[in-house]
Amino acid sequence: MKQFFKKILLFVPFCFALYLIGIVVWGEFIPSKYINNLRYKIGSIGQMQLRLQEAKRIKNVDILFIGSSAAYRGFDTRIFKKYGINSFNLGSSAQTPIQTLYLLRRYLMEINPKLLVIDANPLMLSIDGTESALDIISNDSFNKGMVDMALSLNSLKVYHTLLYAWYASVFGEDKPPIDTVRNGDKYISGGFVEHELAFFKHINYEKQEWEYRKIQLRAFDKIIEYLKTIGVKYIIVQTPITPKLYASFANNSFIDSFLEKRGSYYNFNQLITLNDSLHFLDANHLNQQGVEIYNNKLAEILLKDNLF
Repeated sequence: MKQFFKKILLFVPFCFALYLIGIVVWGEFIPSKYINNLRYKIGSIGQMQLRLQEAKRIKNVDILFIGSSAAYRGFDTRIFKKYGINSFNLGSSAQTPIQTLYLLRRYLMEINPKLLVIDANPLMLSIDGTESALDIISNDSFNKGMVDMALSLNSLKVYHTLLYAWYASVFGEDKPPIDTVRNGDKYISGGFVEHELAFFKHINYEKQEWEYRKIQLRAFDKIIEYLKTIGVKYIIVQTPITPKLYASFANNSFIDSFLEKRGSYYNFNQLITLNDSLHFLDANHLNQQGVEIYNNKLAEILLKDNLF
């Protein structure tokens, strides 16, 4: 019997090693379109690689913005600079509260902002966070926080990508830099991504409701608890979506109530007037004209209310 268990103990590491080799072979030699359970893509949409490289050098800013693509497309650090506000944008594609918590634990203390602006996009409460986790794992340097994030998601695709990222960090070369301009997107130093000016053709929507996952609500509460523990001042904002899309949601009051209970909250869907066709790139993202209106209003509030 002892011999049997001894063989089992020897066999398990062998199987794991074989499994890891298989993942490496997938990642190195098989085109990504043929792989469903591994996605290691450097410099994907949102240019997270450039943003994280810059984040490692940024310290002592006035404002740190964080959130989903609505954040990195919605907060233009150049506009805030005109008001004498030094800022950095740590947004990422499809960033859910789970990834926000990871990024804050990893970068907040080093960046050391006077104020954190959390862009609370209700849509991000309804998704599992896999897409954003893959983006971060592919573009950040390997660290323990990635493991914790992967365990919270419990996704095979995330686990495989994490293992490949570990392999790349140990045996691979440095991640090559990517262009600052890609597919109409231009990365601006400070974390903002400016898209070529485009206009959305407004459409009508059926009545609907925001959906949410309890794991994301809990993660949001963990963010607030963490910020209070380390004594970082913060506000919560909701970046505008098209007025027609916003009006189609019957439970906006639920989102407002949830966020109001967790800190100073500003819903800019209600604070500024925008036009679906003039101020938006698509239904969920402002174009540059909309960004300027939004950012000017936010900067005025930050200064008027002495928020930092």
